[in-house]
Amino acid sequence: MAKREEFEDSTWDEVAFINRYALFMGYISMAIRGLGFLILTWTTVVLLGGFVSMLQKNDFWCLTFITLVQTAGIFDVYMNEKLSYIANSAIGAAAGFFYGVLGNYNNTSTVLEIVLVIARFLLAVIAVVVQTLVMVMLLCPLAATYMFGLLISMGLSIWRLVKHDYGSNSVTEANLKPAMDTLYFLALLQGVLFCYRFLFALTKKGLANVVISNHEDLEDREVVLTYLRETRIGCEKDPSFARGRNLITHAVDLIGSKSHDDFVSGVKMLYTAMCLGEKKLKKARVEGTKEEILSLWNEIIGQNMMMKSEIISASSSSVLQRLLQTLDPRGSFDREMRNQGATIVAHLALVIHLEQFPGAIQYICNLIDSFEEYRLIEPYHRHRLVRKYDTDWNAQASRLPSPGNDASNLREAYEKLVLTGFCILRKLATHKNNCRIMSETQGLLPRIMAPLTSDIIHQYKGCAWSSRAVEESLKVILLLVAAPGKTGVKLRREISRNKEAIGTMERIINCKRCYAKHQRRAMGILTELHMDNQENRAAFIKMLVDIFADDNKDRPIRNLAGEALAKLSIQDGSNTSIILQVNGDVVGSLTKILLLDDAENKTCRIKAAEILEHMCIHHTQDDESLGKLKKAMTDTMPKILHCGLIQDETHALAEQNQVELLEKEADIENQCDHPQDNAEHESKVESEVEMDMEVDELDNEEDEEFHTPLLSLCVTVCDIFISADEDLSCRFGAVDAISLPRKLKDMVAENSTPTVPCLRMMKLTCKMVISMMKHRGSYQKEDLDNLMKALSSASKSMSFLDRSMVFASGDHGAGTTMKPIKSLRSLVKEAKKKVATYEPEIIDPFTSTDG
Repeated sequence: MAKREEFEDSTWDEVAFINRYALFMGYISMAIRGLGFLILTWTTVVLLGGFVSMLQKNDFWCLTFITLVQTAGIFDVYMNEKLSYIANSAIGAAAGFFYGVLGNYNNTSTVLEIVLVIARFLLAVIAVVVQTLVMVMLLCPLAATYMFGLLISMGLSIWRLVKHDYGSNSVTEANLKPAMDTLYFLALLQGVLFCYRFLFALTKKGLANVVISNHEDLEDREVVLTYLRETRIGCEKDPSFARGRNLITHAVDLIGSKSHDDFVSGVKMLYTAMCLGEKKLKKARVEGTKEEILSLWNEIIGQNMMMKSEIISASSSSVLQRLLQTLDPRGSFDREMRNQGATIVAHLALVIHLEQFPGAIQYICNLIDSFEEYRLIEPYHRHRLVRKYDTDWNAQASRLPSPGNDASNLREAYEKLVLTGFCILRKLATHKNNCRIMSETQGLLPRIMAPLTSDIIHQYKGCAWSSRAVEESLKVILLLVAAPGKTGVKLRREISRNKEAIGTMERIINCKRCYAKHQRRAMGILTELHMDNQENRAAFIKMLVDIFADDNKDRPIRNLAGEALAKLSIQDGSNTSIILQVNGDVVGSLTKILLLDDAENKTCRIKAAEILEHMCIHHTQDDESLGKLKKAMTDTMPKILHCGLIQDETHALAEQNQVELLEKEADIENQCDHPQDNAEHESKVESEVEMDMEVDELDNEEDEEFHTPLLSLCVTVCDIFISADEDLSCRFGAVDAISLPRKLKDMVAENSTPTVPCLRMMKLTCKMVISMMKHRGSYQKEDLDNLMKALSSASKSMSFLDRSMVFASGDHGAGTTMKPIKSLRSLVKEAKKKVATYEPEIIDPFTSTDG
């Protein structure tokens, strides 16, 4: 076996408790076995070989019994195993004798034959009774010896040591008495160790309860006990067996075995190992401390890493292949095994490459199937129907019962399996080669889109599983439509043809009762589809503009519409032209959102700035729309600079002062409260915060920095519109001539952390300074010098990040030339040259502003 990669698993419960327990039991068993060999050698070679004629009768028979016990090797198994072996052999012998005498009793058409059958039956009963008596008289002593041989040997040794009468020969023969004492002491020690091991073995159930979180879960306990027993047996043969052994590694070894039973046991053990960690974490979130939760998280992460390392490695590729085969509905595995195998594959799906496992995608595809099909997972059920009804077997499925499963459990397992299938497909779709194979798999895409095609989220309102199925379907489709190259084009074309699914996604976007996470993914899918397909693009853009510009719409859906519009507007000029022509004053609506003094709507303001910037870049057609855009942006430019850079700072300061005041008041109140109450209150607040974070994942986007898109918009307006117009250039020079450099300097000082967003902000600030120097303006030389010093300092602190960004060009595809990226250092150098040659001009404000 190849050497395993080392993982830190010493704190895992099965390693910390079971492995050490098994190692201890292994050493005790080895000690018992070693004493057995020593006793056998001592009796046969020393006593029976050298002093056999000098032994008393009592000692001779004691030595003979002890020798026979050692040769039987009965110390290799436990009491319950011996009992089961003896019981099974006795039942087998009785059953064989009974039916051997009874013979064939099916043909009983005549009275004579019935009488003969009754006679044979009575004779068989009598024979079994006689055989049982014989077995009791003859075999019971042997069974007692087999069961309690070591205990009997210990009793005989104690008796002989207490009596200590080895006869007259023990006086004449100097070595006989010490030899006899040595033997009996060895047998006594062996019996003591055997009893100790037997009593210590009774604690194994309590030890298993330490590993599992729910003591009433008999299935988990049985799996852990199986691991304990097999680890103990391995340690009896080799104490190093426990090294690197845990539930995961042991399960992988069993799965890789050629034995079918070992494979089934391994899958069950691996599934249990995964579930145990999740159950413990769930319990710790309710009852445990933060340290316990963090420790369990680290343990689960370590288990996942180990599982991937063990199964995905080249030496274990057959293990993954066999796991994938458990998903085959027409295979030899039952429903429970298929569910467990699917859960394991879902944990590994991110690192699975479908080209290495031909046929696996079809197995995964079959996980998303009807409930009627799921009922036939038991192989013998399906084979029975196929044999009886031939091609019409599926129509007879409703007549088939589901033994061992009630309707509720069967339905719950089915729903879980379907969601697991979607989860596997979603993780597989993160690889472009997997997307290609998925696009070539016949019938897969319709199954993925089935929840949307049938619109189950609106047909079955309030059904949690329908909502989850739609959510998982949207997740997979969103990854598929974003696939690169020809695969993405093919998938987007096929998805666009499904008008029912498209209609469902549009209803999700406009539905007030649908979750924001559904709306976000539906919006993302439709946006990707309309990037390629020009059909109905104008209607889709109009819908987005109406949502984004409507103040009465909920904030999350407006944010999503803004994201979609920004993504469409960055593509080419045709989309920006459509946006400009949607209604009479779309630019006015966007600028209104941009200038809105609303801290809670910051994401909408950011998206409005991005859309306006893309309009300025892409809409180059000299028409009425361009004139409106130019006038609106140049008129709004002073307000943008004032509201975005100056007023935002004022709001931030005011909010900071307000927070400090509230904190002081809270401290005063807390001094009067009990510490216990404070802790409960903090715990409650933390729980409420966690719940709020889970309710809507879009809330995190409100923290996005507003200055970066604002600066980008200002630089774009300056370069495209103001630089080409003398009057506009004059107006720009008079805007915030005193406060602008100072605020830019403050912004640089507060955002000089070496991160990618801050680096982009520094570059935009340099471009802003260069644009400022191109136009007439009256800036304080000292303010400009201070600004350049701040930029130079930021450039030095970000130098490493700045150099590494030359590779951050994205995936442009093969054969695409990367666009050159200007470094922050070069931009600072260029800005310094402009500032060095700058001469401030006095500007008459009455001639530089409107009215």
